[in-house]
Amino acid sequence: MICDKINLNEEFPGLPMNKRPAILECCCRSPLFSPAEKYPAMIVCPGGGYWGTAPHEGEPVALAMLGEGIQSFVLWYTVPDSSWPQYHLELAAAVLWIRRNAGRLGVDENAISVLGFSAGCHLAGSYSVNWGDPIFYETLGAEREELRVNGMVLCYGVLYSDGPYVHKGSMDNLFKGNATPELLKKMSVPDNITPETPPAFIWHTAEDNGVPVENSLGVAAAMSAAKRPFELHVYPHGGHGLSLGSWLVQHPDNRANGNKTVAKWIRDCADWVKSTFGYDF
Repeated sequence: MICDKINLNEEFPGLPMNKRPAILECCCRSPLFSPAEKYPAMIVCPGGGYWGTAPHEGEPVALAMLGEGIQSFVLWYTVPDSSWPQYHLELAAAVLWIRRNAGRLGVDENAISVLGFSAGCHLAGSYSVNWGDPIFYETLGAEREELRVNGMVLCYGVLYSDGPYVHKGSMDNLFKGNATPELLKKMSVPDNITPETPPAFIWHTAEDNGVPVENSLGVAAAMSAAKRPFELHVYPHGGHGLSLGSWLVQHPDNRANGNKTVAKWIRDCADWVKSTFGYDF
């Protein structure tokens, strides 16, 4: 098994340094039969309102994905000490590092997806619709195509950056009061889906009282209008911040309150990844 912690600021001197480095945790299976084995990859971005990063939305998710045959990584981006575009540059650096090291990591460089929860979902989604922005490849000294993501997984996401369904606290933390109308439009995921937008797996709960389900419905509608492939799951019950939805992410005193219906999302998502990238053997 390949387990490592990568200091992205050391790997990419052009990446602006926050008060602490951005860390990418690797959780990958070793080859069983040949050094040339390749698997899809997933970068997990925990949520936390662009104020923190929730531990239960990091390692447990990476391990679950790994168990489904997906090489997994967790990005510990450096909230809350900066603002746009710092965290998006850190995600771009993670994509770049994985793609440039795909051979030794057993990663299919054409099957790199990003997964985010809540505000981490905004990070994943808004990067996925803006990955070709020159700010990313010019800052990191990369070729544009090196920063492409091939899929996005949007979990109870903060996906609008303005309007009636926005999670205002997350946007306040991301922009620190410096967002122009043009920037807010640019960072709204439903408003920026194009033919270059990667395929999406989207899930939410109808009862989410933290981030309205309309965020996910808006992305699904935009994907449909752009004729981009997507899979949408809206579960009838459950609040915000569910992560895996199972007892594995519940406090030991509260494990009976896992949500078995929601917990199905991880298998559905893994099946979607493998089907999308040709690994559904």
